[in-house]
Amino acid sequence: MSWYSIIYVRVREYSERNPIRGFFLTRLLNALLMAQLLGLVYSFYVYVYIVCGHFLQSPLQATIYLCVYSSLAFMALWSLFSALFVGVARIPQHWAVTPEVDAKLKECTPFENGRYVADKSTTEQTVKQHRILTKVAAQLGVVQAECDQAGRNKYCYICMRLKPDRAHHCSSCGKCVVKFDHHCPWINQCVNHANYKQFLLYIFYSTLTVVWFLLTSIECFVRFILNGNWLEDSIPLALLLIVMVSYGVFGYYPLGEMLIFHFGLISLNETTCEQAKPSVLKFDFKADYNLGKEKNFLQVFGWGLWLFPLRTTMEDGMHFEIRYVEPSNQMRFKRVIVSAVEDEVTGVGVDAMEKSLEYKDFKPYATAAFFILGVDYFDCCECHITKLNL
Repeated sequence: MSWYSIIYVRVREYSERNPIRGFFLTRLLNALLMAQLLGLVYSFYVYVYIVCGHFLQSPLQATIYLCVYSSLAFMALWSLFSALFVGVARIPQHWAVTPEVDAKLKECTPFENGRYVADKSTTEQTVKQHRILTKVAAQLGVVQAECDQAGRNKYCYICMRLKPDRAHHCSSCGKCVVKFDHHCPWINQCVNHANYKQFLLYIFYSTLTVVWFLLTSIECFVRFILNGNWLEDSIPLALLLIVMVSYGVFGYYPLGEMLIFHFGLISLNETTCEQAKPSVLKFDFKADYNLGKEKNFLQVFGWGLWLFPLRTTMEDGMHFEIRYVEPSNQMRFKRVIVSAVEDEVTGVGVDAMEKSLEYKDFKPYATAAFFILGVDYFDCCECHITKLNL
């Protein structure tokens, strides 16, 4: 658990005991966010009145510089507020299990240090957990391509929900998040499927804003030396230096390194969480989500409007196309679509699941798609389905 996650957990626990004080304490978690906004306001003032108004002599040059800087700063702010207000993608309610099922799972799961630790289960406990999770997944009609190291369907003992692919429990928020990347203290928000594009554009435009400010401010130092009005220009130059030093630090870390890091993750179709702990996919443990740089990019940025913080991806955040590494498995997997209505999924048995399979051509953005293996006997959607004539 990171240092800021520990702070979030402590604040959340304190808020549960003292709601009123906890409310104000929770507001303090926005300190880094407010510091960024105040820094942007101050830097804008310095750029307008000192760089463009004091040092630059040409009105045309000052106008061009100011238009470029204002445009970059506006796009950074637009991306930031889009990332903040788009909301966090949570696991839908129909992935939740009943209290009775949750109680059965917890009965056969070790409890240590105030939490349930499925990884420390015995072989007998693991078998029981697998059977329960297998049955409830079939009853709910949900599809999970991922599993844990023991082959069990992913389940959150805190949120009482099955976890869709690439979903994780955020220790800072205390809730599960769809396609969870990380909890960012700089925006006091989870970076996830819903706001990942907006977050990337925020650090992208922020980096460009910093670079533009630094490059165009170098001219001010040249004019300061050439003009010789050192006493008159010393105060404006000092105000400018404060911003330049701050931007110089943040331009490299965290903005610059974070931008390079996340575009590296996009090229591999990974999240920050998955890089630390790779996902385990059923049937082929060497499989992953890396579809090639072009498809990986399109999964995040969608088709068109890449430079605008608008939702352009058509992915639902819970089902993803998978790249199977083993050639034998690659040829034996077929894409199918579940046509069962979500409102009627409760209580769906094996026979009903077999009837609900409708074979169609590949759809790149199917929201309820999964792979079925053409073998004599196989666990699909955690239901036993006989060999299909594909």
